[in-house]
Amino acid sequence: QLESGAALTFGHEHYPSRWLLRLGAQAPPAVWIRGTVPFGPTLGIVGSRSLSLRDGSFTFELGSAAARLGFAVVSGGAPGADSWAIRGALRAAAGLDAHSGDCRAVEIWPCGLMSGKLFAESGDVTYLSVAPPDAPFSTALAMERNALIYAMSEAAVVVRARFKEGGTWHGALDANRRKLTKLIVQEDPRSMAHRALVALGAVPLNSVGGLSQALEASAAQAPLFETRE
Repeated sequence: QLESGAALTFGHEHYPSRWLLRLGAQAPPAVWIRGTVPFGPTLGIVGSRSLSLRDGSFTFELGSAAARLGFAVVSGGAPGADSWAIRGALRAAAGLDAHSGDCRAVEIWPCGLMSGKLFAESGDVTYLSVAPPDAPFSTALAMERNALIYAMSEAAVVVRARFKEGGTWHGALDANRRKLTKLIVQEDPRSMAHRALVALGAVPLNSVGGLSQALEASAAQAPLFETRE
C-alpha cells in the first residue's frame, strides 16, 4: 500500500501501463496514489450523478457482476453511478476468496486525495489523482479524470447519459473519438443518448446478466490500435 502523498511517474513499475499505451504523450507525467494499481482486467463504469432507484440498483449489480468476473471496477468517485458501481464491486469482493489487499475497485478523483472522503480503508479500493494531495476540485481535472477512466479500462459501461449534455455524454463521445476503450451502453430505446452511442459503435447491454456477452462482443470489435511490423 502506498500513502496518499506517494506519486508515480512514467518509469515506475506501478504506473498505469494502459495510460501510456492509449494516451501516449498525453498521459499524465505523474499520478498520486493510495493503494496499488490492478494488474488484472479492469472495467470502467460511468454514468449520471442523479440516478433513479432502478438505475442505481442496475449499476450496483453491474459492479458486483464485474467483480465476480474478475474485473476491478474503475470509476470517478462521484455520487450516483460511480458510488453505486463501487459499492457493488465491494459487496461482491466481500464474498470472494481473494488474497488480502487485492484491488477490486479504482477511483480516479478530480481533486487531491486529501480533499475528499475515502470510500474504504482497505486494499479493495485504490485511489488515483493527477492533482497534488490537497488540490480542490476543478472542471479541468474532472474532464481529464473522465478520459483517464476510459483509458485505464479494457471496456467501459455507460449506465445513464443525457443527449448532448453533461460529463457522461461528452466523456463517452471523447473516449469514442480518441479510441480510448471499447464502449458498452445500457440499452434503453427511450434514451436518445444511448441510441446515439450504439449507432457510434457501442455494444448494447440489456441486462446485468448479459455483461459477459457484451464484453465478448466488444472484444470482437476492431482493435483500438493497429499493430505494426
